Amino acid sequence: MLETEVYSCMDNACIGWMRKDFVTDDLLCPMCGNEMTAEIRELPKI
Repeated sequence: MLETEVYSCMDNACIGWMRKDFVTDDLLCPMCGNEMTAEIRELPKI
């Protein structure tokens, strides 16, 4: 497991998130379209 920077949806009702390496340029959630914020999660290495 590695500490990985991800972007997580700011809408509490949405569970959308993406690894920093795969996020879109507009930083919008792919599931609901709301803004996303950076955070750190422990994820498996890919």
